[in-house]
Amino acid sequence: MDNAISIEEVKNRLSMMGFSASETDDDEIQFLIERVTNYTMNYCNIGFEDIPDIIRPKMIDKICAGFLYERKNFGQLTGFDYSTAIREIREGDTTIQYGVGESYDTPESRFDWMVREMDKAYDKWITPYRKLRW
Repeated sequence: MDNAISIEEVKNRLSMMGFSASETDDDEIQFLIERVTNYTMNYCNIGFEDIPDIIRPKMIDKICAGFLYERKNFGQLTGFDYSTAIREIREGDTTIQYGVGESYDTPESRFDWMVREMDKAYDKWITPYRKLRW
């Protein structure tokens, strides 16, 4: 498996986004590498050796997106501030507006956007490499 995506490649990409993965994350990263690799092979109807190098960066992004998404949903993602920012406070008639939703740029919405972009349109990226199965 010369062209297999390594755990170190995934860790390097995660570090580019400000998350430092440790050795305790290796099993989860390895599982995600295998899941994305198997998905790609199954979707494209190709063997492992036929996975083109050009889609490796997109595969690594999909692995990282899965890792960060799972960490966030399990409450294990540290180092990110998800506190909701208060956008406006009025004293007369007491109005408080929170900076949530699509029109406000909270740390959590920026993080969610980043993860979505990393996972976005993966099937479209790999569709040109699909082969017909007889």
